[in-house]
Amino acid sequence: MNILTKQLPDFVELDGKEYKVHTDFRNWIDISIMLIDKKDELDKNIAKIIKKAYIECPPNISLALKGILKFFNAEEDKQASTKESAYKKRTFSFEYDATYILSAFREQYNIDLLKENMHWFEFLAYFKSLNEDVQLMKIIQYRSVDLSQIKDKTQKAHLRKMKNIYFLPDNRTEEEKEAEMMSALENFF
Repeated sequence: MNILTKQLPDFVELDGKEYKVHTDFRNWIDISIMLIDKKDELDKNIAKIIKKAYIECPPNISLALKGILKFFNAEEDKQASTKESAYKKRTFSFEYDATYILSAFREQYNIDLLKENMHWFEFLAYFKSLNEDVQLMKIIQYRSVDLSQIKDKTQKAHLRKMKNIYFLPDNRTEEEKEAEMMSALENFF
């Protein structure tokens, strides 16, 4: 969908039927937090997630969740390959980085997210376009750097310090951690 030429949707289409959804970015940030940052509580949060997402709910949970993921990803089909779906270290969190996100939008776009009403797709477009000079993007760079690729000891020490300062908790389940370790071992041999 081209957000420049089409009106931003207020529904998801599932099995040929349209279901109205809440479009405000705050709802979808809350959903993201429940799906990603509070993954260990996912079973008890399913009803809350569905209520936050839908005005008109699909007839079954499976269909409802499919629609949530579709809208969450801004209608992009995110079918990752097996290698792509392996755990990738998170580089940001709507929960832990809230103040940095708030200040990044204010600094770069002069948008006050505390007062702004904004569609989720519009928010994502702005978020994906943040420039590297805002603090949030610097933090994301610190989190994503591969220290094994840094040769200079001083630079490596600085980056390690920054990674520790801006560390995000690892919310993977034990099964996910074990699967990643097995995958790494398979690739090693």
